[in-house]
Amino acid sequence: MIVDSHMHVWSMDDVDYYGDVNIYQYMKENNIDKTALIAISQKENVEVKRIVGEQPDKFFGIGYVNHKDMVNSLNQLQEGVEEGYIRGIKLYPYAEHFMLDDDAINPIYEKCLELDIPVLLHVGWQRSSLVHPSQIGAKACKYATLGFPIQFGTVLEKYPKLKMVMAHMGADSYFQCLGICQRFENAYLDTAWLQHYAEEMLPQVTVKAWIEHACKYLGSDRILYGGEGTLPKDILETDIYEQDKENILWNNAAKLYKL
Repeated sequence: MIVDSHMHVWSMDDVDYYGDVNIYQYMKENNIDKTALIAISQKENVEVKRIVGEQPDKFFGIGYVNHKDMVNSLNQLQEGVEEGYIRGIKLYPYAEHFMLDDDAINPIYEKCLELDIPVLLHVGWQRSSLVHPSQIGAKACKYATLGFPIQFGTVLEKYPKLKMVMAHMGADSYFQCLGICQRFENAYLDTAWLQHYAEEMLPQVTVKAWIEHACKYLGSDRILYGGEGTLPKDILETDIYEQDKENILWNNAAKLYKL
């Protein structure tokens, strides 16, 4: 079994990092059984609800929370979790210009603790000024609110039982994020978009070596397979134990997102 824990709902018709095919072809060619659908807006929350409701065997939702409409948004989050189509959230501080460790954001973390769902966070320096490539005229990213390891650590010091997934294996902040995972037992890494950051490191590192390093110094039970250019074969070709491969490819996601 394979679970892709990092797929955006905008990729339903166009997986732009995999030859612009639709999501079904992408899943079939890579033997992916189930994938996350990440929402980045209220409009996409509605789309996630529809798709997951129609095909719960193939998809699960990672929802959007609007920190500027906290009460309504958290009520909708609770509804989505209770109805089973939302299994976690992703926060967008760089797009919506808030600090992850601001006390004003605490109600989101407290609701996630109450609902026992994880928080997914982007990690890594952004070259682009756009929030994401599918939005023409999107707001410019605000680098001060991009999200940095010190902020992740501050949040986890407040809420050590909060389940936090740091995307892209920590990207250019890998060693700091690795250290956070070593300290906090509910902190995770995902493998999405690794090739992009691997190529830009100095010295360069291969995706294979990166995953093997993380398994050696953290263990495989807190690494999630995420796509965005990282393929299941990248995990299967590593020199790690078969159980480690299973943990990364599906077991960890199944436990964390209660699939």
